[in-house]
Amino acid sequence: MERSDRITATIADSKDRLNREIENSQNIVDKDDTIPGITEWKNRHKLLLKIVSVVLSVVFLNDQVGWSQDGKPVWAEARPYVAQYPTKFNTPDINIPYDLAEKEEAVINGGDEVVINIQDAHSSLAAQYSIVNLLDSLVTNYDLSFIALEGSSGKIDTSLLKTFPHKEIRENTARYLMREGLMSAGEFFTITRDEKEVTLFGVDNEALYQANLESFRAVAAERVERVENIDKLLSQMDSLEQIICSEPLRELNASARNHREGKLSFTDYWKIINKFAAGKGDFSDYKEIQKLLESIEIEKTIDFDKANLERRNLIDELSGKLDKAGLEALVLKSVAFKQNKISQADFHNYLVALAEKQNIDPANYPNLIKFTRYVTVYNSIELFQLYHEVEFFEDKVRGNLYQNNDEKALYDLRKMVSMLRRLYSMELTNNDSAYIEENYKKFNAKECAALIKEMCVKYKVPISSGYELDKVFGDVEPALRFYRDAEKRNNAILENTINEMRKEGKHVAALITGGYHTEGLTDLMKQNKLSYMVVLPKFEGEKERPY
Repeated sequence: MERSDRITATIADSKDRLNREIENSQNIVDKDDTIPGITEWKNRHKLLLKIVSVVLSVVFLNDQVGWSQDGKPVWAEARPYVAQYPTKFNTPDINIPYDLAEKEEAVINGGDEVVINIQDAHSSLAAQYSIVNLLDSLVTNYDLSFIALEGSSGKIDTSLLKTFPHKEIRENTARYLMREGLMSAGEFFTITRDEKEVTLFGVDNEALYQANLESFRAVAAERVERVENIDKLLSQMDSLEQIICSEPLRELNASARNHREGKLSFTDYWKIINKFAAGKGDFSDYKEIQKLLESIEIEKTIDFDKANLERRNLIDELSGKLDKAGLEALVLKSVAFKQNKISQADFHNYLVALAEKQNIDPANYPNLIKFTRYVTVYNSIELFQLYHEVEFFEDKVRGNLYQNNDEKALYDLRKMVSMLRRLYSMELTNNDSAYIEENYKKFNAKECAALIKEMCVKYKVPISSGYELDKVFGDVEPALRFYRDAEKRNNAILENTINEMRKEGKHVAALITGGYHTEGLTDLMKQNKLSYMVVLPKFEGEKERPY
């Protein structure tokens, strides 16, 4: 159900390719960790060197990019036009370390109160430690001393464990409790951190939470049986699809399913969709797809080895032009990039802006300029919006492939049944639940049985057994209640957060909730003209914990 648990199902393959390219170029640069201009500066400023220390071995830098105007490179072409690609957000004065999390959205709406909504993948232990590190950064560097948690109500007192004199035993105990699903990242953080007092407050409405918990249990109790019935029904429909549908339609349907299940990369999935669009796709209504296509086209024009060399040369040229303060800033920015504290797009845009300010001739840096535009366009893509746009476009392409009504009827039924599988497995996104709410009454056990029988007879496909259609279609309403109850809690969660912030005199709050709450909370914050930031922690590892 959590968005953070599903992010690799979007465009991970493209991102991995980009990261591999960057790692390769960084490895090349790391082989030569001395730059003549910087070495000369080091000899002139030994005292400052003691402050900045080890950093100048950092001019390691990454790879790629450029553009041109009338055949000549122009610095301004390193970045897309603002009107063409608006930034993802108007960033409040809070920087999230790139290695810990990614800002999905941030808006300033006036006032000095900011709610930082941290999306939690509850069942992932790695996600909990990522959130702990993110909280540590926010508390250390900003005015954060208030953490709001879903799933509990009122002030959360962790003093009993926190006052235990042996810190190592205290931390080991907290790790055990968090691993067993008995402690949240917020509780772990307040127990193991001594430096600053942080308020931990449960912002859920107890009655609504209990109702949501009961609806969860009702779904969970029948989940295994319902999913088994659905899988057998899907197998029957797969047999029908092999006979009824044309080869192009079967290929498109299979690629869509494999991509959703993580068996097919986004790149290969997109190639298949685009193949059946026959190059005639109109993407004017698909802004994120436009960005993706532009980044692909730019990538084809880049000589990455030359971009890597050009970057090193630019840093050397900058080192000869900058004053002491400017060079120190360049060094620190380079160190931050080396440590993955800032993104590749931010770092390369920083270099380009610095070169433009210093009136450096862009003629010698065409590939670096292209690469900077490349990563800037790529970084501006809203991944989940891209995913939805591709699904919409896929449906449009599929509509052009239908040769008869049976193909469409079978696909529509299979899509709903697949959605119900995710419903009973509690894996729905907000868009999935909206689709079911809008369409599930169009399907029922009796009509499904009639359609399956009719198609099996018509196309001479054996009718399989072993599934009960009442187990598939019979309890959609109770299952949907779990998602409806979760959405009802959003108002209470946000209202309680703001009220307690004001009561405690806090200006910044970290609100930790499951990803399913994010869309509803974001809409409410917009309606109430609150300043907010939505943050998706980064984490690796598949170790799960009870939740």
